[in-house]
Amino acid sequence: MLYKLFSVFYFFLFPGMFLVAQADITSLLLQIKKDKEDTAKAHHLFSLCHQYREKGALDKGLAYGQQALQLSKQLKYATGVVSSYLNMGNIYFSKGDYQLARQNLLDALGAYENMNNLPLLAAIYNSLGATYMYESKYVHALSCYKRALQTEDSLHDEVGIAALYNNMGIIYEKQGFYDQAMDSYKKCIEAQSHWTAISPNLFINSCMNMSNVCYKKNKYDLSVFYLSAALKEAKLIKDYRSTAAIFDNWANIYVTQNKDRKALIKYKKSLREHEKIKNKQGLTDVYNNIANVYEKLKKPAKSLVMYFASLQVAQEIGNQESIITSYINIGLMQHKLHHQKEAKEYLKKAEQLSVDINNPTLVEKSRWVLKQTTESH
Repeated sequence: MLYKLFSVFYFFLFPGMFLVAQADITSLLLQIKKDKEDTAKAHHLFSLCHQYREKGALDKGLAYGQQALQLSKQLKYATGVVSSYLNMGNIYFSKGDYQLARQNLLDALGAYENMNNLPLLAAIYNSLGATYMYESKYVHALSCYKRALQTEDSLHDEVGIAALYNNMGIIYEKQGFYDQAMDSYKKCIEAQSHWTAISPNLFINSCMNMSNVCYKKNKYDLSVFYLSAALKEAKLIKDYRSTAAIFDNWANIYVTQNKDRKALIKYKKSLREHEKIKNKQGLTDVYNNIANVYEKLKKPAKSLVMYFASLQVAQEIGNQESIITSYINIGLMQHKLHHQKEAKEYLKKAEQLSVDINNPTLVEKSRWVLKQTTESH
């Protein structure tokens, strides 16, 4: 039976440097119409670039970033050139184009020469590290993060230092270096002990990351300890998405420990959180996990109800892979209930949909399950 483990990685990326007080997009758009072709206008342009990125309007952000870059070059305004490259690099990162992101960030680093703006330098190295990490170039990523950390140390920037330890922990964890990951996450969490209110999401994320590593090292009590700390902060700021993920992971720990009834309680709490934010993919996954637990508890009828609930939501959002997973799970459960006709029907559906979406892995899996259930019958 399929079981989905929620292993949530959180990654903290410094914002682009825009060097002006935050203003809303409407005000900035009005302002640039009045601006002269000077450094103030450059500031406003790369502030627009940053803010459109924050809102997810990435192409608009790039357009204003290019304008900011051209104007800064005309003015020979080094800070504007570097900031524009950094902002555009971060946008390409958000678009998933890590090579273009890195090229812009390397251009920012090249333009930085002889400047004395350490926060800007730290942001460049941090963003560079992100591009390397997402392409699994972990040695280069760590090198960038360590350079950024040196800069943040000299600035005594506690928030920046904590964020970098979190990022380094993620890389160590991805490589399976769990002791180094735990050390980095611990430093991140300890650095925030007296100012969690400044960046509550970073605190939540680092606690969840630490919990994941503890889970992988079979330190379940310690894993729960960090989930509890994350949950307390998430509830304070009404971060329902994080709260749902925390309950998911907590339930997974109980499943691993064969504390299935406690796992059900946590999964049901997770369902309520996913419902608050209308996260239908989250609902699909949790219904599936609840079904698995009912199966362990030898309650096949309840398990089947949950698998059908998972299927219904997966169909609503059109997630074909989740639909196939549900078909397979329903087919297996029908087989266990000796409903062979229904079992074959859903397993054939899984096979056909796998073929339709051209997913060889799922085609192979659905055919293998169909063969096994047919032979055992």
